[in-house]
Amino acid sequence: MRYQLAAGVRRWLVTGLLGLTGPLAATVAAVAEEEPHQSGLPQFDVSTFASQIFWLILACWALYYLLVRKGLPRIDSILEERQRRITVDLDHAAALRREAEESLQRYEVMVAEAHARAREQIQASQERLTAEFAQRQATLDADLGAKRQEAEQRIGAARQTAMGELATVAADVVQTAIRRLVGIEVAPQESRAAVERVMQESAS
Repeated sequence: MRYQLAAGVRRWLVTGLLGLTGPLAATVAAVAEEEPHQSGLPQFDVSTFASQIFWLILACWALYYLLVRKGLPRIDSILEERQRRITVDLDHAAALRREAEESLQRYEVMVAEAHARAREQIQASQERLTAEFAQRQATLDADLGAKRQEAEQRIGAARQTAMGELATVAADVVQTAIRRLVGIEVAPQESRAAVERVMQESAS
């Protein structure tokens, strides 16, 4: 880039010198045709044209030297430093972008794993609760069956006891009724047998 700038400056200086050559030549010819005694501006004095052109060329070359040796390297270094910083910033931005993408991928993997673990835990909890409920239900059914069987046995026993007592009471009532109504004394065994026979016929 420095050589490109130097070449551009060189072309600009050469073009400027060539552009000044024509007007200077025309001015010299015009002044030469004037009368010697005619006075004018000092810079248009023909006798000083050679020194003026010399100092102009010297000034142009000095300007060219300063630009090529001092100005252009400084500009080139500034542009290179700016390009380096831009490249470093772009590389840093690309690295941050890759890091962000990797972090996003890790986050998505962690979320997917967390969802999978949550589903497994929920399923395991449901299975455990279902098994516990089935076990408790079976235990409750067994307890209820045992209690119902025990209650049926107690009811049966109480019923048999009540029927026995009822038969005894009924036999006494029958015996007393026959004695009062008919005046016949019936044995307790006979009255009880008659009552039990009636009760069996009623039950059947």
